[in-house]
Amino acid sequence: MVLIEENGKHMTTFITISNDEYESMKRTLDILNDEELMSQINQSRHAKSRSWKDVKKELGL
Repeated sequence: MVLIEENGKHMTTFITISNDEYESMKRTLDILNDEELMSQINQSRHAKSRSWKDVKKELGL
């Protein structure tokens, strides 16, 4: 976060996060920037879902 004052000078504010959180954020940005993967995600949102009972029956379980 950068705070800008009217006189043009700025003060920088630092935020500390865990390495796990940082890596998770990087992975999220990678996914959001991958057009093909985002297309697949959007298509899956519109796919018809099936119940677990129907899937087990289809697989003979």
